[in-house]
Amino acid sequence: MALLILGLALFLGAHLVTRARGVRAGLIARFGEGGYKAAYSLVSLAGLVLIVIGWQAAPYIEIWSPRPGRGTSSFC
Repeated sequence: MALLILGLALFLGAHLVTRARGVRAGLIARFGEGGYKAAYSLVSLAGLVLIVIGWQAAPYIEIWSPRPGRGTSSFC
C-alpha cells in the first residue's frame, strides 16, 4: 500500500509542478526545456509504475457482494 501512495504522490506532485508557474519556469531556466521535459517524463513514468506495482500488491477488500441465490441482474 505504501508503494501505491508513494506513486500517487510522485505522479500528482509532478503534475502539480506544471501548475506552479514560477517553479516550472525556474526548473526550465536551470535544466533547459528539453531537460525539464525529460525529467518530468521520467518522474511521471516512475510514479505511474509505482502506482501499478502498489495496486497489484494491495490486498483485496470486498466491500459489496450480491445476495446469494440471485442472478447478476438487479431486475430478477
